[in-house]
Amino acid sequence: MVADPALAIDNWGLFLLHYVAPGLVLLDWVLFGPHGIVRWRDTLLSLLYPIGYGLVMIARGALLPEITVRYPYPFLDPTLNGVDGMLLALLRVVVMLAVIALAVVALDRLSGFVSRRLTSPSIDRAAPPSTASAPSEVTDH
Repeated sequence: MVADPALAIDNWGLFLLHYVAPGLVLLDWVLFGPHGIVRWRDTLLSLLYPIGYGLVMIARGALLPEITVRYPYPFLDPTLNGVDGMLLALLRVVVMLAVIALAVVALDRLSGFVSRRLTSPSIDRAAPPSTASAPSEVTDH
């Protein structure tokens, strides 16, 4: 049986978008990105896009009933689970993405801390602390 080429391409596109691209971004960040610079508040900023995307897709589906695929994901379709179910599903996605974003920030902060510890000059803990101050005058009496 030969699969529909359009469906196969669509499935590959979804696979690349949802699995390969995030994996490559994570790999790029781990290998090449600067570490220790992401702030905790950046997690809130990272949630603006998925929330906005969800709201735009819901509005698109409601305002353009003549299009074939009104909602790109079934959980955004209020005709399947009602408006409450749709909003709950969207909330679940946002919470899941928030947990991922917090984990990424925590890992970034940890990797920055470790990197700074490894590259900072080592301190000889066995040596007594220096008590040197400004040079004093030596006088002969």
